[in-house]
Amino acid sequence: MKIVVRDSHRNLKKFDKVLLADFFREVKGMNKEDSFSQVMFCSEYFEYEFAVKWFEVIAYEGFRVVGYLRCLRFPDNATKWYIGDVNVRKTYRRKGIASKMYETVFEVLDRYCDAKCVCASVSKENAISIALHKKFGFTDTYSPCTFKNFWFDPKESEFDKLLYKIYPIPDTDNTFDFLWPVFESFIKTKNENVSEEEARKMLNDLIADSLLGGSSLNAIFLGNDLAGIKLNYKGNTEEYIKHD
Repeated sequence: MKIVVRDSHRNLKKFDKVLLADFFREVKGMNKEDSFSQVMFCSEYFEYEFAVKWFEVIAYEGFRVVGYLRCLRFPDNATKWYIGDVNVRKTYRRKGIASKMYETVFEVLDRYCDAKCVCASVSKENAISIALHKKFGFTDTYSPCTFKNFWFDPKESEFDKLLYKIYPIPDTDNTFDFLWPVFESFIKTKNENVSEEEARKMLNDLIADSLLGGSSLNAIFLGNDLAGIKLNYKGNTEEYIKHD
């Protein structure tokens, strides 16, 4: 199976249009004319109507489309993305295709430094979809999805996943000041008798070790904001997210 990421239908080859139309006829029960209209829907509607960034993930088995989903950035919030129109051919379900497509979405969104959250609208009656989203760390907001001008089934609710990214700590003059509020918050969660002076020395030592090539300390970002740290604390690797 091959996974392809495409962000425009404008240069779609005729053969690819036929493959996608055949897929939509099966999974959506469309006639031939409507299936070809669906293939061209994205470029006409999303790009002209919303002027938003979007891409689609397509799973191929040979020359056959077996899975499809679409991911769009919110028109009024560049940090949030929406996954929709997730479909897998009936005879190819329960083979991990949806999981591989979702993994590809996360890989693509990792390239967008300001991406903080991705969401999907999931039916409360779709146990398989709920299990898939929980597997990837989505949480149910118990509120309807509100992507601009889209209609959602009342039985659906928005599932959100925060897009944390782990990077090496920056090597700058203000690295300590940048990390200190999060590290101080982390130390307080330990409920240990550690003075501020001891905590500051501990952070300085972690920074020095990391900048010399150790792996004692990494920064966890949510979008462009520092959200937490990953560190070696007393011989154990821990991840801490500061919840304001």
